[in-house]
Amino acid sequence: KNPNYSGKINGVYNTGNKETKEGGANLMKREVGEILDLPIHYYVGVDFTGFKKAVDAVGGIDVYVDKELYDPLYPADDMIRYAPFRIKAGMQHMDGTIALKYARSRESTSDFDRSSRQQKVISAFKDKILTSGTLNNPEKVVSLANIAGNNIKTDMTISEVKEFAKIIKDLDKTKTLNKVLDNGPDG
Repeated sequence: KNPNYSGKINGVYNTGNKETKEGGANLMKREVGEILDLPIHYYVGVDFTGFKKAVDAVGGIDVYVDKELYDPLYPADDMIRYAPFRIKAGMQHMDGTIALKYARSRESTSDFDRSSRQQKVISAFKDKILTSGTLNNPEKVVSLANIAGNNIKTDMTISEVKEFAKIIKDLDKTKTLNKVLDNGPDG
């Protein structure tokens, strides 16, 4: 809504960090809340390293890839050169690096497709945690907690995170609603 931003959520985040006392995450909560006409109570930010480590810590994730994806301009680790990325259609087991590339790839598909892939990766990660006994394995819980401490930023308190984990664990997936914005006929 605010014309001072670049038109992307990253613009709001960057502006908030550079030009406001409230910071990027809080400015995003406010602006996104205004756009959606919903209160945004919390934020969680995960950096790329944390994302890869978390997926690897649970032994990877399984994601159904709807159609083959090829991105000839995927950025290399040095952010100067390219590291072309391809993944075939069908059920794929992904380590953290592949999951990140699948979620971030943008050159040969739309932002709507990328958003849908990100939702699939997040859902697969959540499913893996809830069905693989991860939460009952103290070693994995400690590993994920260490990854979170070093790579995740949030405004949730520890007690709120614990309560959120209980809610997620007991959530009936058949009664949840998940929406991804797209440019399809019903978009």
